[in-house]
Amino acid sequence: MKQTILSIIVILLTFNLASSQDTIHLIKNDTIQLKKLQHHKIYTDRLPQLVYAELGGPGLLSANYDTRLNKTVDGVGLRVGLGYNFNNSFKLTTIPFGFNYLFGHSNKAKYLELGINETILIAGSVDPNNYTSYSLAGKNVDPGKTYNFTSFLVGYRSQPNEGGFNFRAGLMPFFFEGESSISIYLSFGFNF
Repeated sequence: MKQTILSIIVILLTFNLASSQDTIHLIKNDTIQLKKLQHHKIYTDRLPQLVYAELGGPGLLSANYDTRLNKTVDGVGLRVGLGYNFNNSFKLTTIPFGFNYLFGHSNKAKYLELGINETILIAGSVDPNNYTSYSLAGKNVDPGKTYNFTSFLVGYRSQPNEGGFNFRAGLMPFFFEGESSISIYLSFGFNF
């Protein structure tokens, strides 16, 4: 599994380096300045960033931070988040982190998002005498234990180049305790 993850990261980085031809740099004052040319990368004067709330993704229900690793509006990015979910009998804390790659037409700010994530899941019990089991991919999550699971994202991202409202939606295949499943994710946020 670690070889698969490493291979995907190498492929994403290779795509990013190979697509960096015909670029335009534009930096002016303290505001984000963009140069839009058809079939050219769009560079900014800082790393594009995104904060968003996500339902159903690697953090299950989480708040997240995402940044590009280059000063481009597409290409390789990094995400990290924190999630919390509870009811009367259990609580879950999640810490998702991973890499993603945005493919698409930068001028239209619509992207195909591909990602790989690892999530740390900490299970707790609100009332140990009244614990209702929680399951993920058909496997029970026991209170007082820490788990991790790997997930992949394949989805749509609408992200204005100049900053503003962001929307993401897609599918998340994931692997947990030797089992696999698939879910959907949906997020809303703000990029700057």
